[in-house]
Amino acid sequence: ALYFLAESLYLSGKKGDAVPHYRELVDKFSDSTLNADAAYALGVALEETKAYAEAEQVYAAFLAKRPEHELAPEVTMRRG
Repeated sequence: ALYFLAESLYLSGKKGDAVPHYRELVDKFSDSTLNADAAYALGVALEETKAYAEAEQVYAAFLAKRPEHELAPEVTMRRG
């Protein structure tokens, strides 16, 4: 439910409001099948709300935990 709430907020333009929901899923539900997607989305939402340092931390953690994940190339690209 957290992921879909965050996605709904993000897609309705409330990107800053989506951040805590993505973060909660990432932090509290590491076994969730949506954890990687939420981590990626958290980084994107932080980046798009100009929280660049936080986004970089999220992206770095994503790649450290999931270097072979299908989203890893996208995360690497977003890091610049």
